[in-house]
Amino acid sequence: MEAEMDEGAALMAAGRAAEAVDHFERAVKGAPEDGGLSFALGSALFMAGNMDAARGAYARAASLDDRYHIGTMMRVGDTTRLLDAGPWMARLPGMEMRFPPPGGRPLVFLACDPIYFRDLGRAMALSVDRNAPGWDVHVHLANPDGPSLGLVEGLAGALCSARLSLSWEVVPQAADGSMGARTWLASMRYLRLPDLMDRMEMPSPIVIVDADSVMRAPLPPVDGWKPESGWLAPWDIALNDQGWFPMGPLWRFHGACVGVAPTPAARAFAGQVQALLARQALTPGGMIWMVDQYALSIAHQAMITLDPTYRRADWPREAFRPDLAEEGLALWSMGAHRKKENPDYRREVARFLADLDG
Repeated sequence: MEAEMDEGAALMAAGRAAEAVDHFERAVKGAPEDGGLSFALGSALFMAGNMDAARGAYARAASLDDRYHIGTMMRVGDTTRLLDAGPWMARLPGMEMRFPPPGGRPLVFLACDPIYFRDLGRAMALSVDRNAPGWDVHVHLANPDGPSLGLVEGLAGALCSARLSLSWEVVPQAADGSMGARTWLASMRYLRLPDLMDRMEMPSPIVIVDADSVMRAPLPPVDGWKPESGWLAPWDIALNDQGWFPMGPLWRFHGACVGVAPTPAARAFAGQVQALLARQALTPGGMIWMVDQYALSIAHQAMITLDPTYRRADWPREAFRPDLAEEGLALWSMGAHRKKENPDYRREVARFLADLDG
């Protein structure tokens, strides 16, 4: 299996998706009980734009191996019509918002639980204030308590330039420390993004950023946004196309830094991601790790299909590359174990927390 995966991955990396599909079809015929190969075939088909066949391969992979059940998230019509999130969102916990974002300036949107906010999120917010003057910060908390709300107040008092806005929700499913709870926390920002966009006093670009990040400089070209001149950058959504395989659409777009322009196409994209995740949240066992990144890929494909004016861009290499803390990058983002292991990132976090806590 490993040799087949490596050869197929090399074809995908070279942009030869049709050949990768042929390769994995032969591999599946040779090992029909291997769920991993069926899943890889589904991913190759997805990346080649054959969604009906991709769903079939993913369903076969899930029937062979529970580890690949996430592939069944994509259903008929998900890439050919815009979904209405309203009925699903109405069955999920509500959101409370204090201080809706005033808008008019670039906004960093970070969502986390109280522990992440105390240990990492506050440093992220303060780094925006110190290193990207003229940007604002919106914090969304899951299951906040008195101490965490006190830390929000302390952060607000320490900001020099950024305007801080706040929202929260009570989500029992996100409080037990399980992988499902971690998935809730990772997905929460995308579930709430359309509401945030709709309630801003003025439109503005939003950058969704992981709490375990540090902003070192303003992110181009968002920093050039001027409300009076309108949105001039040539994209509606800015992502980071990693090109990883065989997980394909699950790993394609990294969720640590997602730019959302103040445009109708960006709002439609955000609504599609919200609908996909809300439906998944109401599916028993549906909150599987990486569903948020899978939703980004499905929604991207839907927008390509439905809106010829939709534009996606990759972040400039000098702006963001996931899991790197290089001196010239505008954003450092340290996922998984890297947040504990990278000494440069740890020093930056400690410096900002010392500024807050004395």
